[in-house]
Amino acid sequence: SLASFIEEKRTTAAVADILGAEQISRAGDSDAAGALKRVTGLTLVDGKYVYVRGLGERYSSVLFNGAQIPSPDPSRRVVPLDLFPTEILQGVVIQKSFSAEMPGEFGGGTIQLRTKTMPEDFFFKASTSVGIADGTSFEDGLRYRGGNRDWLGRDSTRALPEPITAAIAEFGRLRAATPFSAGLTPAQLETAGEALAAPGFNTRSSRLGPDQSGTLGIGDSFNFGDDYRVGYLASTRLSHSWDNREEVRRLFSLDGGQLTLGGERERTRTERSIDFSSFLQLG
Repeated sequence: SLASFIEEKRTTAAVADILGAEQISRAGDSDAAGALKRVTGLTLVDGKYVYVRGLGERYSSVLFNGAQIPSPDPSRRVVPLDLFPTEILQGVVIQKSFSAEMPGEFGGGTIQLRTKTMPEDFFFKASTSVGIADGTSFEDGLRYRGGNRDWLGRDSTRALPEPITAAIAEFGRLRAATPFSAGLTPAQLETAGEALAAPGFNTRSSRLGPDQSGTLGIGDSFNFGDDYRVGYLASTRLSHSWDNREEVRRLFSLDGGQLTLGGERERTRTERSIDFSSFLQLG
């Protein structure tokens, strides 16, 4: 309950902010990132990454029921919190100072996600949202054919073709043969390039739609006699967003103490981000 979280915040010796399930549901946010953007001292980056006290991702950590969560992105340390629907959350604790029971993995703060144990009654919740990004939504962007399951964020269309996977398995990477090392012949390299281009990655200009997301949650519990109770909690979330950017790159050179424009290049970049997550809890 809300009272228990208020009591925890009152008695803790650390600097902490605590959000209960009642506060989260009252705000109507669909994911943990949206709920945390209202907490003082937190910064929401790209709609999913939360930085504590303005410090970067290397100074923050995320715990899920006390367990450390690794980042799904191998190039970053931060965990995208928009993967966690609010339907499964009992509360969120944001601790901004270190205490002895916490892992020494953060300098700025740690975010503790706590899930609901078991629903008291049956519930079913469905929510959807639509967002418009300035300069992107309903504007022309770059598209390509892609695959039939692109809306799930995972499709076999972009899988490496057999000539390339065979070369990687044999030589460790795609490389050309030299007098000093084994590799692919020029004819084999040409075959690998043709196989990679065969699915068709040519870009075309097309109108981009709005950002969208949807969440489904369901849960219930059953009593078996006076001593046993079984419950379940399930939730799934799917969202996609567009980012369209037009960049101008200029190359200057120093000539006679003056900067001279040597060249200019324009580049259009369109990026689609798809997040799909599911949770199932039995108790």
